[in-house]
Formats: sequence, C-alpha cells, structure tokens
Amino acid sequence: MSRAQVINLQQPGEADPAGVLGGPVRGIRRVRLAAGEQRLLSSPGTETTLFVLDGDGDAHSGDTTAALTHGVSVTVPLDTELRITAGAGGIEYFAVVLAVAETAR
Repeated sequence: MSRAQVINLQQPGEADPAGVLGGPVRGIRRVRLAAGEQRLLSSPGTETTLFVLDGDGDAHSGDTTAALTHGVSVTVPLDTELRITAGAGGIEYFAVVLAVAETAR
C-alpha cells in the first residue's frame, strides 16, 4: 500500500508529513498574516525555515531584526524564538519545521 499523499500548499494551512516522510520534517505550513499581525515561531527541539512568498514584514530574535520581503528565507536555529510582524500589506510565508536529533545537540 502506498503512503503517497497529495497536499495542496496553494492555500494557508498546515500539513503533517509524518504519514509520508520518515525524515526530520515535522510540519509544513503556509501562513498569511494581515497588516501588523504577529506570529511567534518557537518549538523546543526543532529548527524552522521560512520562505517569504508575498508581502513584507520584519523578523525579530533577541536584539536582531531582519527585513522580510518576497524571496527572502530565514532559518530559526534550534531552541530559538523568532517573532514575525507583517508589514502594511501583510505577509505570506511557507514554513518547514525540522526535528533535531538528540545526538546533534
């Protein structure tokens, strides 16, 4: 029996790849934030990479701020929090959450 799935990543939402992928990917999501809306990316034992698809905003971690625009990607290292704040026109991004093996810590 095939474990193959078709997941529509055209619309915002989250997909659980556990039934298909055996690797470290723990979550896949497409997110739209309205102007000024914020989202905190934080999850112990994981790393997250996001890719900006549309719009703009800022990413804040500790004392560091980075501008987010179409085509920019940001990786949130192991056990780090990142706050995304959407700009005036909102922002849309694609995020992949990866588990980090205990031996790699």
